[in-house]
Amino acid sequence: MLKKKSYILLFFLILFGPIGTTLDAKEKEFEFETIDQGIDSKITTYRRGVIQNSIEWKALWKEHQHSELSLPVVDFQKEGVVVVFLGIKGSAGYSVEIYKVEEHGRELKIYFEELKPDPNCMVAQVITSPFHMVRISASEKESVFLGREKIQDCRGN
Repeated sequence: MLKKKSYILLFFLILFGPIGTTLDAKEKEFEFETIDQGIDSKITTYRRGVIQNSIEWKALWKEHQHSELSLPVVDFQKEGVVVVFLGIKGSAGYSVEIYKVEEHGRELKIYFEELKPDPNCMVAQVITSPFHMVRISASEKESVFLGREKIQDCRGN
């Protein structure tokens, strides 16, 4: 009888795994810090990526600001920079926010949200170029960007 119970327990352990484990046990959420965010980047095309060295960082910052004078210091031995640029938008009311970064298996998942004005709202007719840049711990994983859109109503909700 004891042998039969052992086989049944072994069967369930193989089928369902040890008690207390989850399928997402390999996920690791990254802490991140905003380096720069706004609506006035000089980068006018849609772009996203992970910067992993100082040469790429200097070139991107110079394109973003048309200057290297205010280049934020990043230690690329320990850190990387995640960037999302939405490109040119024809009115106010657009923005972008990176809200979560996590490692999952072989991937670095970057979650971001693009906010758009409701078409029924009155917004200023100005050229904007929304962007968000964050500092993360260095990672050699393949980056996967997962974006979502949110329409803001006229009250800013």
